[in-house]
Amino acid sequence: MKPCIYSVFALAATACVPAHAQPTYPVKPIRLLVGFAAGGPSDVGARTIAQKLNEKWGQPVIVDFRPGAAGNIATEMLAKSPADGYTLIAAAFAHAVNPSLYGKLPFNAEKDFAPVLMFASIANLLVARERFYSIGAEPLANTPEEFATFIQNEMTKWAKVVKAAGIKVE
Repeated sequence: MKPCIYSVFALAATACVPAHAQPTYPVKPIRLLVGFAAGGPSDVGARTIAQKLNEKWGQPVIVDFRPGAAGNIATEMLAKSPADGYTLIAAAFAHAVNPSLYGKLPFNAEKDFAPVLMFASIANLLVARERFYSIGAEPLANTPEEFATFIQNEMTKWAKVVKAAGIKVE
């Protein structure tokens, strides 16, 4: 499988020195794959980047949503596309995690793609409604330190289960 460009900016492709009579990149529309549904953080980031690239390059950047399988559907489409910089992907953390979750992928997440740019960093937060506690549920922790201890204890507890099940964790 040929290596492809991964991520939103294809600036690496612009580093290619054009031949004498060849026009510079891009000469046709760019397809920007998004492996998650429209309306979320990936959508906002992809549309923003697509608009800026369109302005900079004078070529349409078409955002193409292909949700499913934690981004693997869109990633497989990228892997099967020509390695010419005209198909890109707005990849998320799942790109790094999926190889450990899925037994066999139709691409090699490390070897088939080249990272170009990190364009966003998104924080995640665990929250619950106050009513959660009023129905008798106990809080997992009251401070970040207590939460870290809780997570460490859970990891230790589940490590025994994982080992007994013969699951390989790297």
